[in-house]
Amino acid sequence: MLTVNNISFKVGHRTLVSDVSFSIRPGEMVVLLGANGAGKSTLLKIIAGMHKTENGQVLFNGKLLGEYTTSDLAINRAVLNQQNNVSLPFTVAELVMMGRYPYFKNSPSANDVNVVDEVMKATGIAQMAGRSYLTLSGGEQQRVQLARALAQLWQQKNSLLLMDEPVTGMDILYQQQTLAILKAMARRGHMVICVLHDMNLASHYADRVIMLKNGRKWYDGSPHETLQPKPVYEIFEIEADIVINPSTLKQMIMPREVAFNYKQTLNPTDMETTQNNLKQRYTEYKAANPKKRIREIAADLNISEAELVATGIGETAIPLKKDFENLLKRVPELGYVMALTRNEYCVSERKGVYEKISFTPHAGLVLGEDIDLRLFMQHWQFGFAVSENGRRSLQFFDKAGTALHKIYITDKSNEEAYQNLLNDFVDNSLKAISVAHKDDKHNAEMPDEAVQVEDFQTAWKGMGDSHEFFGLLRRFNVSRTQALRLAPEGFAKKLNAENFKKACELCAGNHIPVMIFVPNHGCIQIHTGNIDKLVEMGPWYNVLDPEFNLHLRMDAIAETWHVVKPSTDGDVNSIELYDQQGEMILQMFGKRKPGVPELNEWREVVNGLEIAIEPVN
Repeated sequence: MLTVNNISFKVGHRTLVSDVSFSIRPGEMVVLLGANGAGKSTLLKIIAGMHKTENGQVLFNGKLLGEYTTSDLAINRAVLNQQNNVSLPFTVAELVMMGRYPYFKNSPSANDVNVVDEVMKATGIAQMAGRSYLTLSGGEQQRVQLARALAQLWQQKNSLLLMDEPVTGMDILYQQQTLAILKAMARRGHMVICVLHDMNLASHYADRVIMLKNGRKWYDGSPHETLQPKPVYEIFEIEADIVINPSTLKQMIMPREVAFNYKQTLNPTDMETTQNNLKQRYTEYKAANPKKRIREIAADLNISEAELVATGIGETAIPLKKDFENLLKRVPELGYVMALTRNEYCVSERKGVYEKISFTPHAGLVLGEDIDLRLFMQHWQFGFAVSENGRRSLQFFDKAGTALHKIYITDKSNEEAYQNLLNDFVDNSLKAISVAHKDDKHNAEMPDEAVQVEDFQTAWKGMGDSHEFFGLLRRFNVSRTQALRLAPEGFAKKLNAENFKKACELCAGNHIPVMIFVPNHGCIQIHTGNIDKLVEMGPWYNVLDPEFNLHLRMDAIAETWHVVKPSTDGDVNSIELYDQQGEMILQMFGKRKPGVPELNEWREVVNGLEIAIEPVN
């Protein structure tokens, strides 16, 4: 067994691997996936004993890696590196025989010769045995190096095969054959760890996939669990559709087309010129439409909000360093502020103090009594301190320039702390920005008939915590609204938008505390407490309380659901609103905490909605 415990590795001041832990047993094939520079090859070299870690340890078959002698390692683990430089004209057979060097002193035995013959046949290079290695193509050389590594462990058990991009340069036939061989080696009792770039090859051959980003382990699970649209986007920053091959029931990852953004080719001078031209358009448009907000102007001008904010660099906008985690950890110093999170059709504004801020590789948490957030930092690209119309704020945007979260200074905020924060995080080098193309496509749902509905419904009814619902969606590859359609009987009921308004009125009138979640892909903002002042203004339905404001566009609600999720504390009921594309607009629960059952008053509200207003069929 191989056990990796909290290993880290630095070169200079740069951390290449950070606090990675996992284990692998004989018979298992694990694939490491991640973008370029994610730390895959470095991690493999640490496991091979080629790099010494900053901290942590690697245990191989119950023994610290550093306690092995070179000869012991040579007969228990084999390594195939990305680069295998050979300058002398060894024949193919001679080079493969090098894998047997740990087993003889002066000359190979008959057994060594037999092993070399077997692995050359298995890898399809037997006919090249007498050729010079230097005359081979890149793909052929890679197969020879693979055969050398296999020869090293061909007759061993519980040994470790470390493969760094073993299929580089190979045509499609030998890619498949190589991974089939490695899978067979795992089934013979070896432990195989393989770095790949092809997600579909990983999906077909891996027992487990470990996904790395910025030197950290982000995901670890079966290909079906890890190779889903959300993890793929978080790791590779590309949207993908998942298709099930009906013949093999294996999943295929289909990356979506990426539009080339010509703005990214502009040099800084051209970018500033473009930004100055945009600034003039923005100024003229504001003068002609003084009541329009920046988000509306951005839509009218077919530009992103971040680009409009950036036109104020040097005047109304101060660019911030992309060190947002450390910046957010300083926000509690500002004291009483207003947090704003919105999506296309809903805005949540909550006043209070940022408290209990922490970060993991997957998400950040703000767990104050007033301000409660879930932060998905992989989507945070741009930050600005903005001062306009007498209001000062910290504003954060994704790579397409869409606003994710804003923090507004109030008359109760700490002015000195705000200025100190700006001094510490200002990015004086940034004069203009270039945003990525925004892809408005939405993930296509798998056909309902392709979903394992009975298993899905059984898993739903077996949940012990409502948070398990996210894993359920990934496991069965269904969208949220598709999951609600396929839910077990009695666990999801379709309502209409008026039901939500009625629930708000009942909670306000009876002082029933609620939890209102407003999400976007970079942040979820949660209000917990009472709602009192409810006001309708045209298509907008509003909560206008002193510490909490909500603005909801009612005419954008395409689906309204009453959803029941089991937990160890009893069933959890929610009202969920979705737009035409199936994106969540808002979720509302009764106030609750882990270990505390849901309020009976809230259950009475949601269970009585279908009586109060007839649901839509």
